[in-house]
Amino acid sequence: MSKAKFDAAKELIQEGKFDEAKAILKTIDHPQARKWEAELNAKENSLALEPLPTEVKKSRRNLLRLPCVVLIMAISVCVVVLFFAVNPESRRTVEATTTARAIALRATEQTRATNVSLTPPAASATIKFTPDPSLTPTITNTPRPTSTPSPEQKITSLWEELGFGIWDIERLSINDIGSPKLLAMDFPMPEGFSGYDVGLSETMMLQMACALYQNGFDNDWRFQLSAMVNLVSRATGQESRDDGLTIRITTEQLARVNCENVFAIDAVLLVGNENYSLHPALREP
Repeated sequence: MSKAKFDAAKELIQEGKFDEAKAILKTIDHPQARKWEAELNAKENSLALEPLPTEVKKSRRNLLRLPCVVLIMAISVCVVVLFFAVNPESRRTVEATTTARAIALRATEQTRATNVSLTPPAASATIKFTPDPSLTPTITNTPRPTSTPSPEQKITSLWEELGFGIWDIERLSINDIGSPKLLAMDFPMPEGFSGYDVGLSETMMLQMACALYQNGFDNDWRFQLSAMVNLVSRATGQESRDDGLTIRITTEQLARVNCENVFAIDAVLLVGNENYSLHPALREP
């Protein structure tokens, strides 16, 4: 089984050790491993091509503008100095203007002081503040409505909680009109060292059916679970996707079994031969 390798690769990816994760994925002969490798390569390329942050670009532009500002200020100071050095009359005019302004300012201050001393103090009013009655705030917590997950989201979550997330759900169909209600799901059949693993597929189907039964799909439902395989035609050599194993089971049948120990359940005896379909290519000789 490659699940342990998938778990190890997943931990390395979460730690950012992409090269080590890809080394493990290369040893796994499974389409999911190729998919993860492609996603890792795309992630590394996106990190390599990520542009500089906007703040870095702005700081560089500001550094380029600083010498220009300093140069302009220096030129302005030089022009002012040269102007007064060449035109002594202008310098004397500025000094005279400054002296006149200082004299006028002192006269204005003396006039204000005289006005203040001659003005009798005004009567001061006393203001009393009457406190308002204190109010005790009341906080009412209104619960926010929570979103209800769709049946498809609920089924996908159950599939991942069972640890089957490395096998993608290929098809999911729900028909809750009529009796019985129908839920059909296809997923890739797991592969062992010697080919497709029919026994593990049976166990996964029974575990998923029990999880559905225990999480709301317990009233007049019929589950059709199919493990898909790739088959090659001996006549044409063409590859096709087909049902490797299909089990059809009802909630009435699940009510009679112990879902806590699905490994002890015989799938054929539980659902009957008419509801247990194994592809001829997978039957033991």
